[in-house]
Amino acid sequence: MTLPTKSKKYIGLVLICLASCALVYIFYRPEASLINIFLNLFMPDSFLVFKESVRNLIPLNETIIYSLPGGLWVFSATIVSRNLGLKVAERFINLEWLPMTFALWLEALQYFSLIKGRFDMVDILLVLVCGLGAKFLFARHENRITSFSWQSQQSVAFALVFLCVFMAHVFE
Repeated sequence: MTLPTKSKKYIGLVLICLASCALVYIFYRPEASLINIFLNLFMPDSFLVFKESVRNLIPLNETIIYSLPGGLWVFSATIVSRNLGLKVAERFINLEWLPMTFALWLEALQYFSLIKGRFDMVDILLVLVCGLGAKFLFARHENRITSFSWQSQQSVAFALVFLCVFMAHVFE
């Protein structure tokens, strides 16, 4: 099964958002994040010097470094998951709400210090704005839900977008 035509229309936007997240993760997030651990296995030591040069040349504020990627990720995941459902007990659960719910759940776990990270109201605001923006600005007008399947390009893309969140996890 291929991605629905309307989803293909937004692939470029999703890729730009995810690439922006990746660049922030690589150049501005701690070296103990999973993506940087993987990169350090394959990149020469001089790459660390290059990363420091980028940080000095293009300084970013903390909101862009620590909050914006979460909003962009939710935006991307919401677009990719449009009309995608998971069949549970003969019912379809609409996965469009999962990215926003997952991100808010992570913030709640940070608030209670159950996972690493810093609870931040700006994170919550960006997750809500980006998630609801993707949901309603790029809404589909069809009621058909596609079942999640590993043979579906849309399902695989959805899983890969969720992998992006894991790549930002810090192991310290």
